[in-house]
Amino acid sequence: MPLEEELLPDPCNDRTLTSVECPRRPNKPLSMERVFPSDSSGNATYAPDTELIKNYQHAGGLLAKDAFIAVCQKAKAVLQRESNLLRVNGKVVIVGDIHGQFYDLLNILRKAKFGKSNKKFVFMGDYVDRGKN
Repeated sequence: MPLEEELLPDPCNDRTLTSVECPRRPNKPLSMERVFPSDSSGNATYAPDTELIKNYQHAGGLLAKDAFIAVCQKAKAVLQRESNLLRVNGKVVIVGDIHGQFYDLLNILRKAKFGKSNKKFVFMGDYVDRGKN
C-alpha cells in the first residue's frame, strides 16, 4: 500500500495548505507485515524494510508495537556483536546527545549528507532519555 493512501484524509475538503506546505501524517501505525515484508515464497524476511520505516517515520508515522519490538530485537543482536570501543581515523562528524529527538536526528543526518558521502559519524550517547521517540 503506498504511503499516500495511509495519510489522514481531509473530510471537509477545505484544506487551505497544500500537502507540500503542511504534509499530512500517516493515520495508522506501520504493521509487522509491512515492516518485515514477505519474500517470493511467502515467508517474512529477516531484515526490516528500512527505507519504508525511514520514510514513514519522517512523515510522522509510527510503528505498531510488535513491529517496533521486533526491529529493536534485531538491532540489539547486531549491536551486541559490535565492539564498544573503536578507533576512528580521519575526519568525523560528532553528534552529541539527541535525547530521543528523532526528527532532530533526521535533520542532522540530512544536513551531513548521511549515506551520500564517506563521512564517519560518532554518536556520543543519551539517545532516548527525554524525547517522545
